[in-house]
Amino acid sequence: MFILKKILTPFLIPPGLFIAGIIIAGFWFFYKNQKKTAYTCITIAAVFWLASIKPVTDIFMSKLEYHFALPASFDGDVIIVLGGGMQDNVPDFSGDAALNSGGLERVFTAARIAKKMNIPIIASGGAVFSRRAESEVAKRFLTDIGIAPEKIIVENKSRDTYENALFSREICLKQGYKKVIVVTSAFHMPRTAMIFKKAGFENVVYYPTGYKTSKKSKYYYVDFLPGDMQNLSVAIKEYIGLVYYKVFY
Repeated sequence: MFILKKILTPFLIPPGLFIAGIIIAGFWFFYKNQKKTAYTCITIAAVFWLASIKPVTDIFMSKLEYHFALPASFDGDVIIVLGGGMQDNVPDFSGDAALNSGGLERVFTAARIAKKMNIPIIASGGAVFSRRAESEVAKRFLTDIGIAPEKIIVENKSRDTYENALFSREICLKQGYKKVIVVTSAFHMPRTAMIFKKAGFENVVYYPTGYKTSKKSKYYYVDFLPGDMQNLSVAIKEYIGLVYYKVFY
């Protein structure tokens, strides 16, 4: 029953539910002797199935995540942690807004580095589609886990990665920070590094976090069943972003 449950469940929730529906439609058209339509349905289902399995999504994501290796040793004057998303107006331990999983990974990594090196953090992220800046929420989370408020600098004007770099550079120039440690999600680091270089940063340590893939992945039968397409969507967005910034900046 355990194996049967693991096999059936992916076909009861999207995208597996839709894939199963398209396959059933394909067989129905075969039954009606509408072979061209049937082959079209089967092809569409196959494409979506492939796009949703872990071995395929890992290919796209891992090429982004392992572009930069974790630095073995490093130093710096300040940490710049980029926003990774938040939920506004939701219950939380110390407020009514919360960072999402990507934001939490970034902030927690920045806090660990800051505590070890005793250097300040620039929390970068403004208000995009919410009524408050993400960096303000990040500061609350940082203070909750023991970072002194005076060690946190809030950059609350930026709306995208380019503005993260632009406004953080203004702070670094004003405060005299010469060497920065940039913390963001591993998949986001290639685009971040390109943008920070274009913004004028020279002495930078890039510290990726929140890995979603492994270089030593072992795949099991469930990994070849329809699954979550979120990683593929995130990876495609990053590739589009890389092209966009290369062309327009």
